[in-house]
Amino acid sequence: MSTSYVLVETCALLDRRMGREAVRRFREDMAPLLDVVWVGHELHENAMDLLLASSRSISLVDAASFSCMERMGLDRAWAIDRHFDEQGFDIVD
Repeated sequence: MSTSYVLVETCALLDRRMGREAVRRFREDMAPLLDVVWVGHELHENAMDLLLASSRSISLVDAASFSCMERMGLDRAWAIDRHFDEQGFDIVD
């Protein structure tokens, strides 16, 4: 599971570091394998509330992921971002 915000962040990072062809390959080869939760108004607002209430330096993308995972009852994340651990999620190695 991933959010559409993570897709936006991934594409921006790939484009900046590896170029447009890497974005194209991600879209064609990887994105179809993902179960994407599309961020709508409610999830965005929940993420903004979490972001603004947090004393930690988290991104809106992370906050959307946390909100989405909590809403879905998920407690484990495949992530390299320490914020997931700090937020109380178990990190899958």
